Amino acid sequence: MAALLDERESRDVNGELELPDKFPPEPQNGATEYKLHLVEPSDARVEHLTTQMKWRVEEGGGEAVYRLGVKDSGEILGLEPQALEKSLQTMTRMADKIGASVKVVRRYRCKGGGREVVEVVVQEGGGSSQCAHYLEPCVAVLGPVEAGKSTLLGVLIDGQLDNGRGQARLNLLRHRHELVSGRTSSISRGFLGFTKAGEVVNYEKCGSIQEICEASAKLVTLIDLAGHRKYLKTTVFGLTAYEPQLAMLVVGTDTQIGKLVKTFCTVILITTTYEPTCDQVCFSIALGMPLFVVVTKVDKSSQEQVTQTTDAIFTNLLSEKGKVPFPVHSTTDVDVAVKNFMEGRVTPVFCISCVTGQNLSLLQRFLCFIPTETKPLSHKLLSQQPAEFHVDELFNVEGVGLVLGGILKRGVVQEGERLLIGPNARGEFSSTMVKSIRYRINRAPCTQIIAGQAATITVSWGGQMLREEGENSFGTVLLSEAALDEAAHSCSEFEVELQLLEASGSSGLRRGFQATVYVASIMQNAVIDNIHDRECLSKGGDKASVRCRFLHHPEFLRVGNRLVMREGPTKATGEVSKLLPLKHTTPTTSHKRYSN
Repeated sequence: MAALLDERESRDVNGELELPDKFPPEPQNGATEYKLHLVEPSDARVEHLTTQMKWRVEEGGGEAVYRLGVKDSGEILGLEPQALEKSLQTMTRMADKIGASVKVVRRYRCKGGGREVVEVVVQEGGGSSQCAHYLEPCVAVLGPVEAGKSTLLGVLIDGQLDNGRGQARLNLLRHRHELVSGRTSSISRGFLGFTKAGEVVNYEKCGSIQEICEASAKLVTLIDLAGHRKYLKTTVFGLTAYEPQLAMLVVGTDTQIGKLVKTFCTVILITTTYEPTCDQVCFSIALGMPLFVVVTKVDKSSQEQVTQTTDAIFTNLLSEKGKVPFPVHSTTDVDVAVKNFMEGRVTPVFCISCVTGQNLSLLQRFLCFIPTETKPLSHKLLSQQPAEFHVDELFNVEGVGLVLGGILKRGVVQEGERLLIGPNARGEFSSTMVKSIRYRINRAPCTQIIAGQAATITVSWGGQMLREEGENSFGTVLLSEAALDEAAHSCSEFEVELQLLEASGSSGLRRGFQATVYVASIMQNAVIDNIHDRECLSKGGDKASVRCRFLHHPEFLRVGNRLVMREGPTKATGEVSKLLPLKHTTPTTSHKRYSN
């Protein structure tokens, strides 16, 4: 058990951490628990404490934080070394009963004595379960063009600082024109690992993604989204299809802050370099993603420029939204930021340099301690529901079969299982069998995946037609038959509780208005057939129940799906509230069919 303390000592390069005068009182709900000590409790007491630990872990979506040596009121008393050792042994005993692991992440030295306060993270599954290992938090990286998003991700993932000319981003760019222009046009993913002791695991220490996975107790997926207006469609698709839990807004100190526009009851940053940053932040907030800010290029700017940029963010972007900007300057700030950020109280702001490495360790620590799950339904509960695998990539590999790349949103998928694939152009599903499964992160074969995991699945396929030739795989799903019910099925018509974010001119949204609809992995044009009790939605903030219809072919939808609607400067978000029965009519499309 002393090894746990040694792990913390070896990881903390800043020496002893400063102990606050008092912690906030222990919250009634949530994933934080205070214990004065856990020295040799009775068996009955251990059973009670274990039940409490399981509840705290579930509240935290798979992780809980314990502070030993602290009273429920937040008063700090600390523990002698022997009492601390016994308390940690008790915690390990409790964690073993619920299949969790215990790791010491912080240690405070009390003033005027040998007493200590220890902060411990209890993690469900302990990182040893293969399934739990690949449940990684997903972070969408947003921001204006030339803010340094890809460079930042390259530095985090490869572990090498940039040369000041964008060298660090080269491994993330996927196309030749991206290398030439320096602008991301596609969706790129990178993975950052952390050991149980909180140490970073990346390509600096490992030669392959397989080695990173093996060495990591926790993995964070970073999704690099395009910044230029030309590729906004791809960016919005990335936000809806990948369903990131968090959004990281990257702003360079050399970005000229032009004007600030208030839409959707929030203040959105617009820069003279790239106006659709407004759309990116707007959509991320509307989709319910917690947002934190990273200010880059502090090495090439004066302190005055850095202050002006952060002040503009504090005053105009965050404060008027009712969110409290929280500048992060130390490890203590990071820990405070993590707790309050997940509760929606603050928006952390990091000022970093990818050239000198200034404050990069603080951002890494923040990413390390964000919970694996940030949504109301945990992966454990979702895994108990019927299987629902959303496809964002589809390949027909000669000699292998049909390969589907995507994310399992619900349930469990096992090798050899028979599922339904579709919908086709008539909204129908076909039976297929799962031949093999590989984790998407490292292409390692596995026998099953659970809700929240990304994978590629090879299925048996007899050459039936799925979609029209020239259409992509957007909207294709792999389901268990039990997943189809009144609240989840293929449909052409559906109703949405819609809120207008911004309208073009005075026309707004009316009957007959056509726009691109993004929902889950779907991206298709739809038309508004009816707006209940209103003529139109004409200004930002207007709400109504709206009936929509897909123009080309039916799609699989579920009541409660979050939706984005966009056409030029007009954009709206909402939630699917009703699915109408499918009418078997010829789709209004001129595309040819294709077969797999």
